[in-house]
Amino acid sequence: MKKLISLALVLLLSFSLFSFDGAVSGYKKILVHKTQWFDVIYGAENEQTARLLIANADRIYKEAAAQYGIEPQCRMPLVITQKVEQFNANWSSYPYNHIVLYDTFPSDNLQVMEDTILGTFWHEITHSITYNMKHPFWKSLDIVFGDEFYPGSLTVTRGMAEGAAVASESITGEGRLNSEFSKHVIKQAKIEGQFPYYSDVQGASDKYPMGAFYEFNGAFYQWVQDKYGIEKYADFWYRLCNLKSISVSGAFKKAFGQTLRSAWKEYENDLTVQVDSGEKNPVKKGLAKDFFTPDSDDYSVANDSGALYGNLKKCDDGLIYINSKNSSLYFVDNASLSAGREIQPKKLFTLQQMEKADISRDGRFIALQIMSQRAAATKSRIQIYDRKNGRFKTLPKITNVHDAVILEFGGNYYLVCQIYESPIVKIASYKLQLDDSGDLTGFSQEASFDLEKAALFQSMTSQGMQLPPGMLKKCLPLPQSKNLDLIILSAATLLKVSFFLNLLFQEKTPLPAIFLMMKIQSAFYSATQSRTQCPALQALIYRAKLSFLKRLIFRAVFSILFVFKERLFMRETFTGRKDS
Repeated sequence: MKKLISLALVLLLSFSLFSFDGAVSGYKKILVHKTQWFDVIYGAENEQTARLLIANADRIYKEAAAQYGIEPQCRMPLVITQKVEQFNANWSSYPYNHIVLYDTFPSDNLQVMEDTILGTFWHEITHSITYNMKHPFWKSLDIVFGDEFYPGSLTVTRGMAEGAAVASESITGEGRLNSEFSKHVIKQAKIEGQFPYYSDVQGASDKYPMGAFYEFNGAFYQWVQDKYGIEKYADFWYRLCNLKSISVSGAFKKAFGQTLRSAWKEYENDLTVQVDSGEKNPVKKGLAKDFFTPDSDDYSVANDSGALYGNLKKCDDGLIYINSKNSSLYFVDNASLSAGREIQPKKLFTLQQMEKADISRDGRFIALQIMSQRAAATKSRIQIYDRKNGRFKTLPKITNVHDAVILEFGGNYYLVCQIYESPIVKIASYKLQLDDSGDLTGFSQEASFDLEKAALFQSMTSQGMQLPPGMLKKCLPLPQSKNLDLIILSAATLLKVSFFLNLLFQEKTPLPAIFLMMKIQSAFYSATQSRTQCPALQALIYRAKLSFLKRLIFRAVFSILFVFKERLFMRETFTGRKDS
């Protein structure tokens, strides 16, 4: 019986190896285009985005590498997909160097570039450039261990890596370091005298501002480059990526002749922010009221302890906000707001993966954007919450739907949202269908129109857009959903091989199970190669298989070194904090 259970478990786990985040799950046709440095892999739906990258990827790679005084180092796949409906991109070296870019509606913090796709690609290719600054000795080991064997994974912190990429993306005059909105957290920390330690902004913090390590490190390393020059900064990276130094602080001292702690303090002192002299607390100055205690002349306990509330939206009855810590939506009525006493918000509901919310003017309906994790890939969904009866209603599953607002017009309620159809953003309106008792029963599409090409499509919810349905242009109906059948997975779908190797060395999978899973994997590769007519995809699959076998040898050594690195970084972090 135990053998049967073990066999069933192994078979179940092996299926997860065939996909990576569902990146190309559901594509009916996958295409490949070769450039000098990239195999651009994309679905037919993403052809326009693919053309943009095909025309610019090689140039960006060369320009980004030239910043460090080097030439492009390696050829790699570039996967473009819109099946993951939450904008992001990532570079990884296993099973080999590659970049995956999610072609969907960009998040607000990345709408700081003329072209978000190209700017994000510049960010990711910088990761590849910096981590692959290898000595010929380490490059020779790639033949045995594969691309994933890079010493920088043992020495480079996440904050340092993202700092290099943010500084690089901003060198053209765009990017986050040229956005006052992106830098406001840094400036506020300076104003309030709450500037973090270097070790606080390396990506491990679980309190506000969690994601600000991108901006803090980007601004710091831009300051370092301006002060010491790009050659010394490249040497700093080279030392860490070739184990000439085994700690960030050690490499920093050798490359720049200054301790990391003193440089961080000097950067803080050099940061100038124009503020009025005197009291810096806006509540004490009478310029603002504390949200939780409007009658107080200072921050409330909730505010002072770092309580988070976002997505603040007002209606005739009061306001709503989202607490991101507990994924809950709260309502505060006008009586509480005007009473001049401590506010007692009412929690309406808790909903995981809730991103944004908007409320109708009369306060009855609330439109919610949810990032659902129930499918093979992250999907964006719109739900309507009816405060009258406490019920939810989901907008029919439309691909890549984002940012919804509720409007009242002519005695009816309308839902207005954005739909991303690469590379076009469409504005669509839906009438809320109410039965005789006034309950929400469904939706009927009224109209839609495309935004102008290259328009900067800021979030309607963020901008508080109010667009009467009468202004919407009549347009062709949305394309009908297609029957999606099983497709041959591209190279990106094999990346979850790492999960299998974790089982081998961390979960002590019995030897028979190892051989069984290897046979399953081998059979999958054979089937894939036999059904794939594209030579480029066959070559990529072969490389993935080869890297898979190399990992068996590499993983044992890497696990030991990784534990050593984590202990070293923790010791350095606490030592740095005490000395600071």
